[in-house]
Amino acid sequence: MIVERADASRLGDVESLWLALHEHHARVASHLEPTAGFRTGSDSWERRRRQYEAYLAPGSAGSAGSAGSAGSSRSALFLASDGSTTIGYALAHVRAGGPTLVTEDVVHLESLSVLPAERGQGAGRMLIEGVSAWARQLGIEHLTVNVMAGNLRAEQIYRRLGFVPLVSTLISRLPSRPDQSGPLTDEPA
Repeated sequence: MIVERADASRLGDVESLWLALHEHHARVASHLEPTAGFRTGSDSWERRRRQYEAYLAPGSAGSAGSAGSAGSSRSALFLASDGSTTIGYALAHVRAGGPTLVTEDVVHLESLSVLPAERGQGAGRMLIEGVSAWARQLGIEHLTVNVMAGNLRAEQIYRRLGFVPLVSTLISRLPSRPDQSGPLTDEPA
C-alpha cells in the first residue's frame, strides 16, 4: 500500500471515496434524518469538492503552497492506493488554537475515507500517519477530528490511536414560527 501527498488535481480520485463516506454517515446517523436530513450523494460531493478546492487552492487562507504543489501548505490531501487504485484519502488543514486549551495551531483531519472493501487493512492508519508526519513537519503537536454521531467504529479507532473527546456538537430544528411549540420554546420536550 502506498500513501502519497497530492494536490487538487487529484480530487477526481476522491469522489467515490467521499460518496462511500456520505452513504456510511447516512446509515450510522439515521437518527438525524428527522432533524436535518442528508443531502443526495451528488449534491453532497459537489459541496464537498468546492470546500476541498478552497482548502487546497494556492494562496488561499487554507493553503500557502504554490500552484500544483503538494509541498508545505496549510492544507494537505493524502491518497492511499494499492498501486493502481485509490482506496482511501485524508484531507487535513491547520486551524488556529482556541482560547481554552493550551494548544497553538492544530491540524484538523477534515475527512478520512477508505473504500468499504478495503477497511480494516491499515489504509486509514497509514493515512493518519501521513497527516501526523505533515503536522510534525509544520511544528504542530495536536490533531483533531470530528466523528459523526453514531459512527462508533470510527470513534473506537480514533480512541485507540490516542484521540480523546473534546467537544460535542448538537443540532435542533427550529419551529417555523416562534409561536409553535418545539425545540427552543418553553414547551417541555
